[in-house]
Amino acid sequence: ARDHRRLYGETETPLKGEAQGLLPGDDIQITCHSSASNSSPIGQYEIGPDTIEDQAHKLDNYDWVKVPGKLTVDPAPLSVMVDDQQRVYGETNPVMTGKIIGLRLGDYKRITTNYFSSATSDSPIGNYGIFPGIRDPDALLKNYLVTTNLGALKITPATLKVTARAQQRIYGETNQPVDGRLEGLRAWDIISAKFTTLATTNSKVGNYEITPHLNDQNDRQTNYVVTLNNGTLKIISAPLSVTASNYTRAYGEDNPKLDGVIAGRREWDNISAVYVTHAQKSSSVSNYDIFPVFHDPDSRLLNYVVTTNLGSLRIMPATLTVTASNQTRYYGDSNLTLTAGLAGVRNGDALAASGETAARNDTAVGTYFIMPVLTDPTGKLLNYNVITN
Repeated sequence: ARDHRRLYGETETPLKGEAQGLLPGDDIQITCHSSASNSSPIGQYEIGPDTIEDQAHKLDNYDWVKVPGKLTVDPAPLSVMVDDQQRVYGETNPVMTGKIIGLRLGDYKRITTNYFSSATSDSPIGNYGIFPGIRDPDALLKNYLVTTNLGALKITPATLKVTARAQQRIYGETNQPVDGRLEGLRAWDIISAKFTTLATTNSKVGNYEITPHLNDQNDRQTNYVVTLNNGTLKIISAPLSVTASNYTRAYGEDNPKLDGVIAGRREWDNISAVYVTHAQKSSSVSNYDIFPVFHDPDSRLLNYVVTTNLGSLRIMPATLTVTASNQTRYYGDSNLTLTAGLAGVRNGDALAASGETAARNDTAVGTYFIMPVLTDPTGKLLNYNVITN
């Protein structure tokens, strides 16, 4: 019998034999058999001559010996293909899959696989092998030449968003603690955030960035795509009130020194005020506004909402005393020129005084009142309290 080779699980091809030593013209056909079937395990099996076809009975002319052959069953090729996978850092592993190519006969029912990786949820980003686990309870794998194509589990960075919280305060106040939140941080990673701003107590009104900074002592930040979102500290205007004091003076006098009070001014701001009025020494009796004029060399008033409370300068009437001069004449004479004196005239006002009496030249002997008469061509008399003597 001739030697023969085939792969495990293949269907047996007809086994052949040959007769050696035949003389020319003698035709003897030999068929062979083996105990191996297509499901036989790998190994070597004897091939024996089975049937000798010798229609012309030529074999009687020979002294023949059957020589067995050898059937070698070789392992069949088997490929284990593991599928690649991908997931985000911190997630659980996906279901891992693959396939076996090349199982013969019904072995697919008895040889099964599962797939696993050493990567866990907290494994850093990177590539990890995916390995097959082959279950072969009947030891059938010996019949195969196994080629394993490992898969790869790619762990990609997770998203970590750090957002500073917006704040607002009044100019001149101290900053409240600045803070924010982290979104997407895995529970096992010790990463914290510190938030800072350049704004100080005396920073001007405006918007200032609140900047996040990560603290990552264990170098876990590499497992994230980090987005830093700045916040805004808005400093708004402080209230500032200026109140002018009220004053009173008499008509014709100089204005008093005007003053007032500024409330709400921060101690570091060089802001002052002078207080002015439109009233002059010659201004008529009335009420006049007193208003502040700020002195702000460093332009710090921009940090305030200013409330102005005007003061009042009240100009009171001055005292004007009118005294008629006494006169004496004889009965029958004409009256002399009657005069009166003025005391208390202010600002050079054009006021004049004369006298008049009811006595005539034929008036009987006696004493008669001389009444003062005022002349006010420029209308200034309203600025006086007149006392007549």
